Amino acid sequence: MSMGQSRGDAIEDGNANKPPTAYFTELTFSDGSTLPLEPNDIVVLVGPNNSGKSAALRELPMLLTGEKSLKRVLVSAKWERTGTTEELKNYLAQNASKQREGTGMRYLGLGFSLSDSHLQSTFSNMGNMLPFFFAAMGTSNRITYCDERDNIDYVNSAPEHPIHVLFTNDKTANRISGYFQRAFKTELFPFHGRARIACLMVGKKPPVEPGEDRLNDTYIEKVRASCRPLQGEGDGMRSFAAVTLGLLTTRSQSILTLDEPEAFLHPPQARLLGEFIVRERPPNSQLFIATHNIDVLQGLLSSSSKNIRIVRIVRRGDVNHIRELSKREVEEIGSDSLMQYSGVLNGMFHERAILCEGDADCLLYQSLLSLPAVRGDSEPDVVFVHCAGKARLSKLVRALRNLGVRSDVIVDIDVLQEGLKSLVDAAGADGKAITGPGASVKAAIEQERRKTQAANVKTDINALLADLGDGELPDEIAKKITQAVKTVSPWEKIKTGGKAAIPGGQVSQQYETLEKLCRQSGIWIVPAGTLERWKKTVGGHGPLWAQEVVSAPDFATDPELEPAREFIRTLWHRSEE
Repeated sequence: MSMGQSRGDAIEDGNANKPPTAYFTELTFSDGSTLPLEPNDIVVLVGPNNSGKSAALRELPMLLTGEKSLKRVLVSAKWERTGTTEELKNYLAQNASKQREGTGMRYLGLGFSLSDSHLQSTFSNMGNMLPFFFAAMGTSNRITYCDERDNIDYVNSAPEHPIHVLFTNDKTANRISGYFQRAFKTELFPFHGRARIACLMVGKKPPVEPGEDRLNDTYIEKVRASCRPLQGEGDGMRSFAAVTLGLLTTRSQSILTLDEPEAFLHPPQARLLGEFIVRERPPNSQLFIATHNIDVLQGLLSSSSKNIRIVRIVRRGDVNHIRELSKREVEEIGSDSLMQYSGVLNGMFHERAILCEGDADCLLYQSLLSLPAVRGDSEPDVVFVHCAGKARLSKLVRALRNLGVRSDVIVDIDVLQEGLKSLVDAAGADGKAITGPGASVKAAIEQERRKTQAANVKTDINALLADLGDGELPDEIAKKITQAVKTVSPWEKIKTGGKAAIPGGQVSQQYETLEKLCRQSGIWIVPAGTLERWKKTVGGHGPLWAQEVVSAPDFATDPELEPAREFIRTLWHRSEE
């Protein structure tokens, strides 16, 4: 290492040897499930509130050191280390500050302090070595993490805090400032104008003019006049800076935990932070993240990284159950914009999810479930997800099911025409069970319409034209004729009449069987036919129709809506059994 070059520069410039590493190869949760791991995995823990996400992060270091404290979420782990004691000593010789300690030496570096005796027991006592291999970024000190620090001897000493790294490494400082500028439209940079204090400034960094340097009085005054200390800024800025600084300056630690990266951030900054985490996390490191924020998750998935593992934790009693979304499914979600932005990912953070065809459906059914007479005494921990039609329902419900999210799907009655079997399969049931009754009901509907459609259409159109002369065709009559022609579809009567329009007798019995099988798998066919048929006295369709219905003063008591209330009441409580 040349004179004038800090130890941090040596690491960044690649002149220092790589440190030994530690990593988990397997975790066992309290439900007995095991999670095999690779050294470069990014493990994202999701789930409802109080499910055990943050507790799992706190228990990871206990598993490394063999601490006997009670562990509620994780019960055991397997882990490995790379490197030898000699390689560790070589690394410390180049990258740590040294202090004489009795007859031995103490090595000080970013996040660790090791003695000679610790090095002798490197591979037998992880307790002494934990700070070298492991780093936790919690929420308790995140706001103050980037507050001003005492300065150090940058030439002869190793950084004692991540903020020190920025004072000698412009590359890292510029990378952090670039992300900060994207998040808050302002720069973040180290201020060299206080001899004994290291601090970060926010604002437009003044250019260094010819003949100036960052220690000149004139330059220092320009900084003070136009910029502000980060320490005095809002919690969002300080939290964002803490996470970016912590990850970009990590040196020896190869197992990292990050709890609630979204803390204090608005959605755009949370999403950007998710992107940053994947792009900039230290190479050859395992990262464990606990989050309950859809924006962070979207940012993580936007990278299409093959190392992301999404693990959902749900607590039932004293047992924490886990389900993992496969890497293939993670990649699929990351490449499908509708999957990312439909809201289906929000299901990972709730006890239950209800999927609907459109946003108007979500509005009505969520409003109905909010009624105490429908939901009962407890507040539902549920998310409603619109899927922009039937096409992606199967994919979304399968993804939620694989994560152990209890899911229900509400579909219009024309699902009988096609797509019902694949939807039942995606929900985890055997779609073959509904094939027989489904085919019989579909055939009966289409046969019934074939017998009557031509005569009905002719009668309807003749009635509309009966009183018209030879003049211009009124728009209102034209629309009614168009509607009459639409009834040529064998499904139009079913969509407008719903379950009551199903042919009677044996066909009706087959439909009852079909409906029962579907409900057992969480598929709920709208008995009114379509959304708008729940309240026929309100015109229009879609969001405008739904807004008018739910905003009515008698929404909770309207007799016409009682079948809809009963439909959601049955869905909610039967699914809880």
